[in-house]
Amino acid sequence: MQYVNLALFAGLALLCLSMARRTRTEPARWAAATFGVLGLISLAGLALPDEPDDVSAVAVKVVLLGILLYPVALYRFSSSFERLPRRADVVVVAMAAAVAVATIAVPRFPDDDATRPWWFQLYAIAFLADWAGVGAVVARRLWRAGRGLPGVARNRMRMLSVGAAGLALALLPGLVPPADQPIALKIVAMVLPPASALLFALGFAPPMWLRTIWRRPDQAALRRVELQLIAADNRERVLATVLPHVAALVGGIDASFSDVAVASDDETSVISIPVADGYLVVASGPYSPFFGSDELEMVRSLAAFLELVLERTTLLEAERVARDAAERTSAELETLVYGISHDLKSPVISLLGYLEYLREDHGEAIGPDGLHYLDRMEKAALYMQELLSDLLELSRVGRVAVDATDVDLLHLVNDVSIDLRSKFPEARVEAGDLPVIHMNSSRARQLFTNLIENAARHGGRTDITVRLFSAIRDDGSAVVSVVDDGVGIPQEYREKAFGIFERLSPRDSSPGTGIGLALCRKIVETTGGEVGIIDSPVGTHVRIIFPSDAVRPAARPLIEVS
Repeated sequence: MQYVNLALFAGLALLCLSMARRTRTEPARWAAATFGVLGLISLAGLALPDEPDDVSAVAVKVVLLGILLYPVALYRFSSSFERLPRRADVVVVAMAAAVAVATIAVPRFPDDDATRPWWFQLYAIAFLADWAGVGAVVARRLWRAGRGLPGVARNRMRMLSVGAAGLALALLPGLVPPADQPIALKIVAMVLPPASALLFALGFAPPMWLRTIWRRPDQAALRRVELQLIAADNRERVLATVLPHVAALVGGIDASFSDVAVASDDETSVISIPVADGYLVVASGPYSPFFGSDELEMVRSLAAFLELVLERTTLLEAERVARDAAERTSAELETLVYGISHDLKSPVISLLGYLEYLREDHGEAIGPDGLHYLDRMEKAALYMQELLSDLLELSRVGRVAVDATDVDLLHLVNDVSIDLRSKFPEARVEAGDLPVIHMNSSRARQLFTNLIENAARHGGRTDITVRLFSAIRDDGSAVVSVVDDGVGIPQEYREKAFGIFERLSPRDSSPGTGIGLALCRKIVETTGGEVGIIDSPVGTHVRIIFPSDAVRPAARPLIEVS
């Protein structure tokens, strides 16, 4: 076992020495010193002769003085993370010095089977109290300091804590003379040093598979935070989500987002990671830089992800600002259109009145040519009046609050087709199963009146047929189709047809203001739906999609489609 102890503690000393050279930190240097002392003690123990003499007694005292260096070095390793009051340093050094003086003053060491004098028992108690007392204090500090740290750092510190506690107990069997020790106590005294050495090795350099097991809860928490970041839609929510987790991930004191990098000081270790237009600043705890180096890399990975999320939220915020500005501009334009349309109706009505006076009072004087010009003027004024009325109606849609009710589209289309006969006696309207839609009934009548009359007016012939049918999608939305067998609309003009004042035929060839389809689109959009013109083998196919929350159950069954 002496050779096993020598190999283990020498290996620990080399491991800590390698850490000290790589990290150049004070804890690593004291760890190398601690286990270097134990390695030298194990080597010296092998060199001691079995039969004591005057020379070997001096060698024993040298070994014991070396053993006294272990608790001092272990204490310095612990206090290099978090300084204790100076009186604690004085107590530890004074205890070691007092026992060292007693070791030098001991006149002789009794044989293993000899009776121990009282003064040697006192010396043994003082020696073991120094060794075990300092080891127990360090073990307790490391265990308590590991609370609140991430999995890898916490378990590494617990391995060191249990190892320190094991070595603190390793010499306690020495209070009992070897001849009087039971076999169980001898086994404990023999097993504790190598077991403690293995625990120290796991604390300083745990294998990758063990780190993976320890890190699983932290990685699961990290995945949850990343999902929350994906759902976050503004900068404040992103930072409120990620900052507490960053601090917890490294056992830090605090985490913040700063415009400038923050440097470490004598009391706090600070990590500043560039992120987007600032820095992710983590004030780590005293143990994190030494035990949580892998977690710091996880924080850097999280910072890279955070940068992408912040860029996305910046774009979302810019889009939100632009959308709000566009909505304000649209509202202002609608108000302006309403005001202008309303104010212009009065002069147009006056103009029509004066034209009528001219025709009645001075028609004979101005002659046929003058009457022709009056007719042209009256027709232009009537067109202006119709245009202003349509503009007023367009500005009211979505701006003026209207009550919604359940509208049975089949009954509505039947009413509209009856009214259509007076204007287009040869046109026919065929309606299949149509849904019930929750919307304003007047707007619904405007919508389908415009679509049906538009098909009859611009279909290219008088005997046009307009068919209406519908289907329900799996998501609950309703698709209503208005299809005619007229001349159709070329694909390049289908979106243009929904613009204001857009007419695909000359104004003199067909009546209308070019606002009807624009009005239809605005009415559908107020329900949350959409409308457009899609491909059709013959004529024009206008498709309206009403959202599921606007669709109500109908008394008659509808066709179910995917």
